[in-house]
Amino acid sequence: MEAPQVTIDPTDRQPDSAFREGDERLARSRRAAWAGTAVIAILAVAFFCLFAAFHRPLIGLAVDGVFLLPIALIVWIDHAVTVHRARRSSGGSGASTRSGR
Repeated sequence: MEAPQVTIDPTDRQPDSAFREGDERLARSRRAAWAGTAVIAILAVAFFCLFAAFHRPLIGLAVDGVFLLPIALIVWIDHAVTVHRARRSSGGSGASTRSGR
């Protein structure tokens, strides 16, 4: 007896796949936010050390606060907007907004 042939249509998505894609997008956004924060932190330490080497650490902190801190804040605000949009588009039910869980 021959087994029945089953064809899988790749365009036919399961209802659960939209939630998984949303979770993956949120996890990617969180990783990008952390990576951006790490790069900014490295630059901040470099500026601080540069100015501290010339006995002006407060100027280094001022440069960090004026130029680099706003960039880090914008990165995390963008991530928060992405999370908000994902929750709104999913209707607030079913989709997890935490990465890795």
